[in-house]
Amino acid sequence: MKIQNLIHLQFGDQPLVGEFIERTEVYISVKIGYPFKGWISEARMTNGSPKGYFNYLSEYGDAEGEVLLINIYNKLLYINRNINYFVHMYTGFKEMIEELEKIKNSVRRKRIIAKLKQWFFISHLLKPEKTGFYLTPIEVKQLEEILETYLTTGVKLYFKNEIDIEDLD
Repeated sequence: MKIQNLIHLQFGDQPLVGEFIERTEVYISVKIGYPFKGWISEARMTNGSPKGYFNYLSEYGDAEGEVLLINIYNKLLYINRNINYFVHMYTGFKEMIEELEKIKNSVRRKRIIAKLKQWFFISHLLKPEKTGFYLTPIEVKQLEEILETYLTTGVKLYFKNEIDIEDLD
């Protein structure tokens, strides 16, 4: 079986284009190219190296790549619809972080900030129990970059209006 790097699929009325960034038997990462751009998501198997059909180098991996691409699209669609609310919440979050930066004990400060960041991005902002969206550590960094850029420049880093396959390279 020849492994494809590009992913093309129709999700309802929306064409989606993405690519596999990395692909092994137990790990895949996918990047969206259209209708949004740049968001990367990943999946890994935690039960060791699978045998046969259930590994990411098989047709199973192709199907999992499509699922990841659909999930990326849905997350970015949700983020886009709520970007102003998210930036408002992010502004308050940044103010809390600035206050915490005043703590003298750097070990304790780093631990508190890490826990607060985890709570804010993973539990509070997207509310996974309501939206079904869970963020990986890579996605948390991407979302923070999106919010920071939108807050400072008004630019939506993930937004794209046309298919440009060369952007996927």
